[in-house]
This record gives sequence, C-alpha cells and structure tokens, in this order.
Amino acid sequence: MTTGMDDTAPAPRSASTADPHDTHRCHICGAPNAVFGFGPPLTPKGRDLWACDIAHRDQIDRMLTLTTAVADTPPQRRIL
Repeated sequence: MTTGMDDTAPAPRSASTADPHDTHRCHICGAPNAVFGFGPPLTPKGRDLWACDIAHRDQIDRMLTLTTAVADTPPQRRIL
C-alpha cells in the first residue's frame, strides 16, 4: 500500500544535526572550517565567533577586548 510520500528522497539536514565544522565559518572572511573559536563570556549574547587564521583571530580578539585605557598609562603586555 502506498502512502503517497516518496521515501527515497533524502531528508534535508537540520542545523542541529549538521556537521559542526560546516557551521565554523570565519567571522572576518567567511572561510569554512575556521579553527579558532570565541564564545561566552567573551562574546555578546552567547554568540560564537570563528577565525580561520592568526591574523583574523587577532582581529576578532581586538574587537572583543576593546579597552578604555587612560592615555597616560602604557598598554599592558600580552603574555601569549
């Protein structure tokens, strides 16, 4: 007995079942499979930001860690 539905067509993957690397796109250039991730508590509203390389990682890091430094104080040294 046929139900009228075609069971041979594959169902589209939802975002929850998709490969997590498919969703890791660089926030700066959109490149797939970005390897550096920023998440809460650094990002607003729990949003994850991804970067594909060191230059883009530093760019996102600067966006997230903007400081209001006093002009007379020297910038803090970076440990890493």
